[in-house]
Parts: sequence; C-alpha cells; structure tokens
Amino acid sequence: MTMSEAEILWASAAVSIVEKVGEPNLQPLVSLLRSDLPITPAARDMLAALIDPDGEGFLRLRLRLEPTSTKRNNMSKDIKKLLIWHEYNDRMQKGESSEDIADDLRKKNSCSDRTIYNCIKYIENLRSWLSGDE
Repeated sequence: MTMSEAEILWASAAVSIVEKVGEPNLQPLVSLLRSDLPITPAARDMLAALIDPDGEGFLRLRLRLEPTSTKRNNMSKDIKKLLIWHEYNDRMQKGESSEDIADDLRKKNSCSDRTIYNCIKYIENLRSWLSGDE
C-alpha cells in the first residue's frame, strides 16, 4: 500500500517531533496545521496521544502548555492584553469615556497610553481573524 502525499507530509511532521531527543522540532507540524491540507487519521491520533496519552503513551511524550510570561509580573502577555481589552470594553458599555478608561488602565498596568491602545487593537484584530472577518 502506498502512502499519499498528504500522509507522507503528516508522517514527516510527526517524525520531526521525536527525531532529536530533548529538541522537538514542531515547525513542520505547525506549518501543516496552519495549512489547508486535511489532517490524516494517523496525525490526528498522534496529536491526541500527545495531548492525552493512553497509559504511558505510544510516543512516551506529552504535550505540555507553558505560558509565555512577562518579566514584570509573570502573567502571559496575551492574557494581560485580553484583560485590558475586556476591562476597556466592559467600562465602555457602561458609558465611561475612553480617555478616562485608558488613563485608569495606564496607571493600573504601569504602561503608556500607546501600550493600552496596542493591547486593545491586538485583541480586536485577533477576534476579527478568528471569526474570519478579515
């Protein structure tokens, strides 16, 4: 039985994860996951095994999510942006002025007005991209 081109690509991406002990190369897998190439059943099973291995797991590996932290307060940068965006939108819906909210958020987060603006735009762009409204 011959493998299709898609099966070969997905299998190669899986091998790249485990070929160097202690140095997984996730880039081929990430590229395929972001592509339009449908995932194969074997690749889907491999991802499931990494997320929730049966017993010891046939790969003897487990995918572990680790936060990307800021140096200042050990909070994920994206979570911090999301919290700023959420508070801004929540207070805007209550009728507060954007200038007052931005000033409070700037003081609360010890950052510039530009940083507050960038956080809000980042989350709005992310929401737009995730919803396909680009």
